[in-house]
Amino acid sequence: QACRKTDIISRIGGDEFVIILPSADTTTVERILQRINHRLDQSDILAGSRSIALGSATKITMEESIHTVFDLAEERMYRRKTLRRSDTQHQQLQVLTHMLFNKAPEEEEHAVQVQQSAAMLARILHLSSEDAGLLTRAARYHDIGKVVLDTKVITTKNRDAAMMSAYQEHVSSGYRILNTFEETLDLAPLVLNHHERWDGKGFLKGLSKEEIPYLARILRLAEVWVREQLDSQSKEERRSVLESLSATELDPALVEEVLQSS
Repeated sequence: QACRKTDIISRIGGDEFVIILPSADTTTVERILQRINHRLDQSDILAGSRSIALGSATKITMEESIHTVFDLAEERMYRRKTLRRSDTQHQQLQVLTHMLFNKAPEEEEHAVQVQQSAAMLARILHLSSEDAGLLTRAARYHDIGKVVLDTKVITTKNRDAAMMSAYQEHVSSGYRILNTFEETLDLAPLVLNHHERWDGKGFLKGLSKEEIPYLARILRLAEVWVREQLDSQSKEERRSVLESLSATELDPALVEEVLQSS
């Protein structure tokens, strides 16, 4: 639709195409590239955004090899693809996040609260700046996998067995989503394990004690902190709640260290 009737469009493998544009100068080619990008931006899809990397080169003289022109166009295409990749991925991650928040608006407030609790725990536990950053970023996206769930599954509090089974899928879905983007690859293991419990009765793997990564244990504590509304409770009430969950849902050493510091 963006090309002229005289242009030849060929798929050369995978998701790569070559367009041969007879008698087209650089200005004409640029207009066609702009039309392709414009039509792409107008396309409606369910999630994320379509992206395409385009590169072009023009054969000026009869002596030039068409293979040399092709190689130059390909080089320019890959250069543009590299420059746009991180921006495109970030945009797609934000689209998924907004989809979740539109589907279940309370999830946005929950994500902010868990992130704030994670930052507070990072300070109490004297985490390195690197680990603190990793923890707070994971807290922001820890429930991103819920984007694949039905709204009723997300919002229902007392889930039956079938609904609970569906709900648990958000952990593996979140893991797969975060593994898709370079900027969140390091968050995926924390999100995969953030519903594990110290006593081994969590999900998905049923890990227990030190089998659960340290930062994932802190992320669990951050979510419990929000769930139990510990910020609004007195010091004595907070101690009572945390001690009741120590060595069952929560790492007892973490609980003790937090209680000593708060």
